[in-house]
Amino acid sequence: MTIPTKEARPSPYRWVVISMLWGLNVIEPITLQSLGVMLPAITQDLSVTPSQAGLLGAAAWLGRALFSIPFSAWLSRYGPRRLVGGAILTAVVLVFLQGLSPAYGFLLASRVALVVVLVAEVPARPLLIQQWFPRREISLVNGIYSALNGTGVATAVVLTPFLLLALGGWRNTLYAYAVLFALGALLWILLAREGRSEEYQSRYLAQKRTPLMAVMKYRELWLLALGQLGGYIAWSARLTFYPTFMLAAYQMPITTSGFILAMHQLGYIVGCFISGIVAEKVGYRRPLIYIPGILMPLFSFGLLVTSWVPLLAFFAVASGLIWLFNPIIHTIPYELPGIKPREVAVASAFVATAMMGGGSLGPLLAGVLYQGLGSLYTALAITCIFPGLYFVTGMLIPETGRRAREATRVTSL
Repeated sequence: MTIPTKEARPSPYRWVVISMLWGLNVIEPITLQSLGVMLPAITQDLSVTPSQAGLLGAAAWLGRALFSIPFSAWLSRYGPRRLVGGAILTAVVLVFLQGLSPAYGFLLASRVALVVVLVAEVPARPLLIQQWFPRREISLVNGIYSALNGTGVATAVVLTPFLLLALGGWRNTLYAYAVLFALGALLWILLAREGRSEEYQSRYLAQKRTPLMAVMKYRELWLLALGQLGGYIAWSARLTFYPTFMLAAYQMPITTSGFILAMHQLGYIVGCFISGIVAEKVGYRRPLIYIPGILMPLFSFGLLVTSWVPLLAFFAVASGLIWLFNPIIHTIPYELPGIKPREVAVASAFVATAMMGGGSLGPLLAGVLYQGLGSLYTALAITCIFPGLYFVTGMLIPETGRRAREATRVTSL
């Protein structure tokens, strides 16, 4: 008979470390996802075509889609504190260089380089979470992480139009964001620490084979990736082209369309915060994935067919709220049976790759369709279909909710 050992009490300093990581998770989307609001000014200044604009929007996602998995397998061998610190310091320079861009090619190259550098955070985050937090708190941490990412995007689409006016253009706005990155880097260097419990160390040292094998070992990862691919195709296309579409179709100012995008993020933030509570209350996870797969295409399409702001706000908040499944998707890799710390990093990177792949395809697909069909409305309407892939994910993925765990315990007895 095995006597269970008492789990070591986690250090209170874990909240300081994760707060620094959360803070950076707000700063990064402010810089990366403000492109859609700045795009009309950039297009006029650098003579950007629709397909070039789509590629520019895709750059924010493309680097992670291409490098998340190999970088996670490689960089997970190194200390996550140094990985994050080096990435953020380099990001300061690259954001500043974007503001100096003399031509479209320079802007695109510096934007891609920024995203590639920030890929170092993909393996660092799950390693730090496993170092500092017991498993019972990981769902909470991921929920707050997702919510704060949404806060960063909401801040980007609301704040950027006013900074464009106050600072006199998109270049000065990027300089301001470079300063924000520098402040985040300074706080990280001063306050971030690593924590290595005996349990973490034993699991880490138990890794014998390459962590890349996790992708082949767990079919759940492929199902999660399928849904994320579809969801982010629609979201990234809208984030890039929605202000341009509403300005052309309804003469809506970018301050108003930015507000609508922020309403989506408000719903997303609330959904992420309540995700864990709802999941435990319901006891099942699958319905929280496949029901949004039905509703998301409808709400996304609703944002294109009216200019009445109250109705747009409703569609935006509703379409964000049903993303409450997102923290669940990011928590499942930590819960897979027998998974090691570096394998968690690769598994998280694999799901993130699908997410970023969808984010890359969205603006590219919308830009190509727009240029080929001559209708931005049709291009965005087509991308609204893809979140239906969450229905497939939710129907096929094994149930891992509270009721399923309770049933397994009863069966084992």
